[in-house]
Amino acid sequence: MLINGHWRVPVSPTAYTGIPTAVFRCHTPFALPPDRYALYVSRGCPWSHQVLLMHALTHSDLPVYTAHPVLGPQGWSFRPGAGVVSDGSTQYIRVLYTNTQADYTGVASLPVLWDCHQGRIVTNHSDDCMRLLNTAAYYPTTKQDLMQTVSRFIRHYLYDAIYKTGAATSQLSYEESVAYVFDALNELDVLLEQSPYVVGKSLTAVDCQLWAILSRFDAVYYDLFRCNKKHLWDYPHISAYLKSIYKLPGVSETFLLDHIQTHYYASPRYQNTAIRIPVGPDLPWL
Repeated sequence: MLINGHWRVPVSPTAYTGIPTAVFRCHTPFALPPDRYALYVSRGCPWSHQVLLMHALTHSDLPVYTAHPVLGPQGWSFRPGAGVVSDGSTQYIRVLYTNTQADYTGVASLPVLWDCHQGRIVTNHSDDCMRLLNTAAYYPTTKQDLMQTVSRFIRHYLYDAIYKTGAATSQLSYEESVAYVFDALNELDVLLEQSPYVVGKSLTAVDCQLWAILSRFDAVYYDLFRCNKKHLWDYPHISAYLKSIYKLPGVSETFLLDHIQTHYYASPRYQNTAIRIPVGPDLPWL
Protein backbone atom coordinates (compact mmCIF):
# COMPACT_ATOMS: atom_id res chain seq x y z
CA MET A 1 0.00 0.00 0.00
CA LEU A 2 0.97 3.66 -0.23
CA ILE A 3 1.87 5.65 2.87
CA ASN A 4 2.26 9.40 2.30
CA GLY A 5 2.91 8.67 -1.36
CA HIS A 6 5.59 6.02 -0.75
CA TRP A 7 5.06 2.35 -1.55
CA ARG A 8 5.28 -0.08 1.33
CA VAL A 9 5.05 -3.85 0.92
CA PRO A 10 2.53 -5.21 3.48
CA VAL A 11 4.13 -7.13 6.35
CA SER A 12 1.26 -9.64 6.32
CA PRO A 13 0.12 -9.85 2.71
CA THR A 14 -2.56 -12.45 3.46
CA ALA A 15 -4.31 -10.42 6.18
CA TYR A 16 -7.83 -9.34 5.25
CA THR A 17 -8.76 -5.91 6.54
CA GLY A 18 -12.20 -5.60 4.98
CA ILE A 19 -13.49 -4.10 1.76
CA PRO A 20 -11.19 -1.16 0.88
CA THR A 21 -12.72 2.28 1.32
CA ALA A 22 -12.68 4.25 -1.91
CA VAL A 23 -10.99 7.63 -1.39
CA PHE A 24 -11.75 9.16 -4.77
CA ARG A 25 -15.49 9.39 -5.37
CA CYS A 26 -17.74 10.96 -7.98
CA HIS A 27 -21.43 11.17 -7.14
CA THR A 28 -22.58 13.41 -10.01
CA PRO A 29 -23.09 11.70 -13.39
CA PHE A 30 -21.55 13.30 -16.46
CA ALA A 31 -20.63 12.32 -20.01
CA LEU A 32 -17.51 10.21 -20.57
CA PRO A 33 -16.02 11.01 -24.00
CA PRO A 34 -13.64 8.15 -24.91
CA ASP A 35 -10.91 10.53 -26.02
CA ARG A 36 -10.65 11.89 -22.47
CA TYR A 37 -11.51 9.10 -20.00
CA ALA A 38 -10.31 5.51 -19.58
CA LEU A 39 -10.90 2.56 -17.29
CA TYR A 40 -8.12 0.63 -15.56
CA VAL A 41 -9.21 -2.82 -14.43
CA SER A 42 -8.15 -6.31 -13.48
CA ARG A 43 -9.95 -9.17 -15.18
CA GLY A 44 -9.34 -11.22 -12.05
CA CYS A 45 -10.88 -8.73 -9.61
CA PRO A 46 -14.66 -8.99 -8.97
CA TRP A 47 -14.93 -5.24 -8.30
CA SER A 48 -13.45 -4.55 -11.73
CA HIS A 49 -15.65 -7.23 -13.26
CA GLN A 50 -18.79 -5.39 -12.14
CA VAL A 51 -17.65 -2.39 -14.14
CA LEU A 52 -16.66 -4.50 -17.15
CA LEU A 53 -20.15 -6.01 -17.17
CA MET A 54 -21.74 -2.57 -17.23
CA HIS A 55 -19.25 -1.47 -19.89
CA ALA A 56 -20.37 -4.42 -22.06
CA LEU A 57 -24.09 -4.09 -21.40
CA THR A 58 -24.12 -0.38 -22.26
CA HIS A 59 -21.90 -0.88 -25.34
CA SER A 60 -19.49 1.73 -24.03
CA ASP A 61 -16.54 2.70 -26.24
CA LEU A 62 -14.48 3.91 -23.27
CA PRO A 63 -10.90 2.53 -23.47
CA VAL A 64 -10.14 -0.30 -21.04
CA TYR A 65 -6.62 -1.06 -19.81
CA THR A 66 -6.15 -4.46 -18.18
CA ALA A 67 -3.53 -5.10 -15.48
CA HIS A 68 -1.59 -8.32 -15.06
CA PRO A 69 -3.72 -10.77 -13.03
CA VAL A 70 -1.10 -11.37 -10.31
CA LEU A 71 -1.31 -8.86 -7.48
CA GLY A 72 2.34 -8.92 -6.44
CA PRO A 73 4.53 -7.14 -3.87
CA GLN A 74 4.53 -4.01 -6.04
CA GLY A 75 0.75 -3.99 -6.41
CA TRP A 76 -1.15 -4.09 -9.68
CA SER A 77 1.17 -3.83 -12.66
CA PHE A 78 1.28 -3.98 -16.46
CA ARG A 79 4.08 -6.49 -16.74
CA PRO A 80 3.79 -8.51 -19.96
CA GLY A 81 1.33 -11.37 -20.00
CA ALA A 82 -1.56 -12.87 -21.93
CA GLY A 83 -4.56 -10.55 -21.85
CA VAL A 84 -2.66 -7.58 -20.41
CA VAL A 85 -3.63 -4.32 -22.14
CA SER A 86 -1.33 -1.42 -21.23
CA ASP A 87 -1.76 2.27 -21.88
CA GLY A 88 1.84 2.27 -23.07
CA SER A 89 3.30 4.33 -20.24
CA THR A 90 2.00 3.21 -16.84
CA GLN A 91 4.02 0.45 -15.15
CA TYR A 92 2.21 0.29 -11.80
CA ILE A 93 -1.34 1.30 -10.86
CA ARG A 94 -0.02 3.04 -7.75
CA VAL A 95 1.44 5.75 -10.03
CA LEU A 96 -2.10 6.83 -10.92
CA TYR A 97 -2.75 7.36 -7.22
CA THR A 98 0.37 9.42 -6.51
CA ASN A 99 -0.17 11.45 -9.68
CA THR A 100 -3.62 12.30 -8.35
CA GLN A 101 -2.49 12.96 -4.77
CA ALA A 102 1.25 13.06 -4.08
CA ASP A 103 0.88 12.18 -0.38
CA TYR A 104 -1.82 9.55 -0.85
CA THR A 105 -2.13 6.94 1.90
CA GLY A 106 -4.14 3.81 1.22
CA VAL A 107 -4.60 0.86 -1.08
CA ALA A 108 -3.89 1.32 -4.80
CA SER A 109 -6.95 -0.64 -5.88
CA LEU A 110 -8.83 -1.31 -9.09
CA PRO A 111 -11.03 -0.35 -10.86
CA VAL A 112 -10.01 3.22 -11.60
CA LEU A 113 -11.74 5.74 -13.85
CA TRP A 114 -9.00 8.03 -15.15
CA ASP A 115 -9.20 11.54 -16.59
CA CYS A 116 -6.51 11.52 -19.29
CA HIS A 117 -6.66 15.31 -19.80
CA GLN A 118 -6.25 16.31 -16.17
CA GLY A 119 -4.07 13.32 -15.26
CA ARG A 120 -6.07 12.32 -12.20
CA ILE A 121 -8.39 9.65 -10.81
CA VAL A 122 -12.06 10.51 -11.15
CA THR A 123 -13.13 7.61 -8.93
CA ASN A 124 -11.79 4.31 -7.66
CA HIS A 125 -15.21 3.02 -6.59
CA SER A 126 -16.95 0.38 -8.69
CA ASP A 127 -20.41 1.79 -7.95
CA ASP A 128 -19.40 5.23 -9.25
CA CYS A 129 -17.86 3.72 -12.37
CA MET A 130 -21.03 1.76 -13.11
CA ARG A 131 -23.27 4.76 -12.58
CA LEU A 132 -21.16 6.89 -14.88
CA LEU A 133 -21.30 4.19 -17.56
CA ASN A 134 -24.93 3.23 -17.28
CA THR A 135 -28.09 4.20 -19.06
CA ALA A 136 -31.09 4.84 -16.82
CA ALA A 137 -32.35 1.32 -17.54
CA TYR A 138 -29.89 -0.24 -15.09
CA TYR A 139 -30.76 2.16 -12.24
CA PRO A 140 -34.58 2.39 -12.36
CA THR A 141 -35.76 5.16 -10.06
CA THR A 142 -38.65 3.06 -8.76
CA LYS A 143 -36.25 0.43 -7.41
CA GLN A 144 -33.49 2.56 -5.88
CA ASP A 145 -34.25 1.69 -2.25
CA LEU A 146 -34.57 -2.03 -2.98
CA MET A 147 -31.37 -2.01 -5.01
CA GLN A 148 -29.44 -0.36 -2.16
CA THR A 149 -30.74 -2.93 0.33
CA VAL A 150 -29.85 -5.89 -1.88
CA SER A 151 -26.47 -4.35 -2.76
CA ARG A 152 -25.57 -4.03 0.94
CA PHE A 153 -26.62 -7.64 1.47
CA ILE A 154 -24.41 -8.85 -1.40
CA ARG A 155 -21.52 -6.70 -0.27
CA HIS A 156 -21.46 -7.83 3.35
CA TYR A 157 -22.86 -11.36 3.28
CA LEU A 158 -21.16 -12.53 0.09
CA TYR A 159 -18.14 -10.40 -0.84
CA ASP A 160 -17.02 -9.66 2.70
CA ALA A 161 -17.94 -13.08 4.12
CA ILE A 162 -16.22 -14.98 1.30
CA TYR A 163 -12.98 -13.02 1.72
CA LYS A 164 -13.11 -13.37 5.50
CA THR A 165 -13.53 -17.11 5.03
CA GLY A 166 -10.49 -17.27 2.78
CA ALA A 167 -8.37 -15.21 5.17
CA ALA A 168 -9.53 -16.84 8.42
CA THR A 169 -6.68 -17.79 10.75
CA SER A 170 -8.68 -19.89 13.19
CA GLN A 171 -11.26 -22.65 12.91
CA LEU A 172 -13.82 -20.53 14.75
CA SER A 173 -13.49 -17.46 12.50
CA TYR A 174 -13.53 -19.69 9.43
CA GLU A 175 -16.74 -21.47 10.46
CA GLU A 176 -18.45 -18.19 11.41
CA SER A 177 -17.66 -16.57 8.07
CA VAL A 178 -18.47 -19.56 5.88
CA ALA A 179 -21.85 -19.91 7.60
CA TYR A 180 -22.73 -16.39 6.42
CA VAL A 181 -21.75 -17.33 2.87
CA PHE A 182 -24.07 -20.30 2.62
CA ASP A 183 -26.92 -18.59 4.45
CA ALA A 184 -26.67 -15.85 1.82
CA LEU A 185 -26.60 -18.35 -1.04
CA ASN A 186 -29.69 -20.10 0.35
CA GLU A 187 -31.55 -16.77 0.48
CA LEU A 188 -30.46 -15.85 -3.03
CA ASP A 189 -31.62 -19.16 -4.46
CA VAL A 190 -35.07 -18.59 -2.96
CA LEU A 191 -35.12 -15.03 -4.30
CA LEU A 192 -34.14 -16.13 -7.81
CA GLU A 193 -36.89 -18.73 -7.81
CA GLN A 194 -39.36 -15.85 -7.66
CA SER A 195 -37.86 -13.62 -10.37
CA PRO A 196 -35.18 -13.92 -13.08
CA TYR A 197 -33.08 -11.10 -11.60
CA VAL A 198 -32.40 -10.04 -8.04
CA VAL A 199 -34.77 -7.06 -7.94
CA GLY A 200 -37.40 -8.20 -10.41
CA LYS A 201 -37.95 -8.98 -14.07
CA SER A 202 -35.29 -6.61 -15.43
CA LEU A 203 -31.52 -6.75 -15.11
CA THR A 204 -30.04 -3.91 -13.04
CA ALA A 205 -26.63 -2.79 -11.79
CA VAL A 206 -27.09 -5.01 -8.73
CA ASP A 207 -27.00 -8.04 -11.03
CA CYS A 208 -23.58 -6.92 -12.27
CA GLN A 209 -22.45 -6.81 -8.65
CA LEU A 210 -23.84 -10.25 -7.87
CA TRP A 211 -22.79 -12.03 -11.08
CA ALA A 212 -19.18 -10.90 -10.70
CA ILE A 213 -18.82 -12.68 -7.35
CA LEU A 214 -20.94 -15.75 -8.16
CA SER A 215 -19.06 -16.42 -11.39
CA ARG A 216 -15.87 -16.95 -9.36
CA PHE A 217 -17.36 -19.23 -6.75
CA ASP A 218 -16.96 -22.73 -8.16
CA ALA A 219 -13.68 -21.92 -9.95
CA VAL A 220 -11.93 -20.32 -6.96
CA TYR A 221 -13.75 -19.79 -3.67
CA TYR A 222 -15.03 -23.35 -3.33
CA ASP A 223 -11.50 -24.77 -3.23
CA LEU A 224 -9.00 -22.01 -2.42
CA PHE A 225 -11.14 -20.25 0.21
CA ARG A 226 -12.66 -23.53 1.46
CA CYS A 227 -16.21 -22.37 0.80
CA ASN A 228 -16.86 -25.99 -0.03
CA LYS A 229 -20.14 -26.94 1.59
CA LYS A 230 -21.87 -26.85 -1.81
CA HIS A 231 -21.15 -25.92 -5.41
CA LEU A 232 -23.31 -23.29 -7.05
CA TRP A 233 -24.59 -25.92 -9.45
CA ASP A 234 -26.27 -27.43 -6.39
CA TYR A 235 -28.51 -24.34 -6.30
CA PRO A 236 -30.86 -24.67 -9.28
CA HIS A 237 -32.00 -21.06 -9.45
CA ILE A 238 -28.56 -19.53 -8.91
CA SER A 239 -27.19 -21.88 -11.55
CA ALA A 240 -29.87 -20.85 -14.06
CA TYR A 241 -29.23 -17.18 -13.23
CA LEU A 242 -25.50 -17.52 -13.93
CA LYS A 243 -26.15 -19.20 -17.27
CA SER A 244 -28.79 -16.69 -18.39
CA ILE A 245 -26.60 -13.66 -17.76
CA TYR A 246 -23.57 -15.31 -19.36
CA LYS A 247 -25.60 -15.65 -22.57
CA LEU A 248 -26.32 -11.90 -22.77
CA PRO A 249 -24.45 -10.09 -25.58
CA GLY A 250 -20.96 -9.05 -24.53
CA VAL A 251 -20.96 -10.76 -21.12
CA SER A 252 -18.88 -13.80 -22.08
CA GLU A 253 -16.08 -11.50 -23.28
CA THR A 254 -15.79 -10.03 -19.78
CA PHE A 255 -15.13 -13.42 -18.19
CA LEU A 256 -11.48 -14.51 -18.44
CA LEU A 257 -11.16 -17.67 -16.37
CA ASP A 258 -7.39 -17.83 -16.78
CA HIS A 259 -7.02 -14.30 -15.34
CA ILE A 260 -9.42 -15.10 -12.51
CA GLN A 261 -7.65 -18.28 -11.44
CA THR A 262 -4.17 -16.81 -11.93
CA HIS A 263 -5.13 -13.79 -9.83
CA TYR A 264 -6.24 -15.87 -6.86
CA TYR A 265 -3.90 -18.84 -7.04
CA ALA A 266 -0.71 -16.89 -7.87
CA SER A 267 -1.17 -13.69 -5.81
CA PRO A 268 0.60 -13.86 -2.41
CA ARG A 269 -2.28 -12.26 -0.53
CA TYR A 270 -4.50 -15.34 -0.98
CA GLN A 271 -1.98 -17.94 0.18
CA ASN A 272 -3.42 -18.70 3.60
CA THR A 273 -1.44 -21.42 5.40
CA ALA A 274 -3.55 -21.43 8.56
CA ILE A 275 -4.94 -24.85 9.49
CA ARG A 276 -8.70 -24.87 8.93
CA ILE A 277 -10.80 -28.02 8.65
CA PRO A 278 -13.22 -27.60 5.71
CA VAL A 279 -16.94 -27.55 6.55
CA GLY A 280 -17.85 -29.52 3.41
CA PRO A 281 -18.74 -30.85 1.10
CA ASP A 282 -22.22 -32.10 1.85
CA LEU A 283 -22.15 -35.68 0.59
CA PRO A 284 -25.56 -36.70 -0.78
CA TRP A 285 -25.00 -40.38 0.01
CA LEU A 286 -24.46 -39.82 3.74
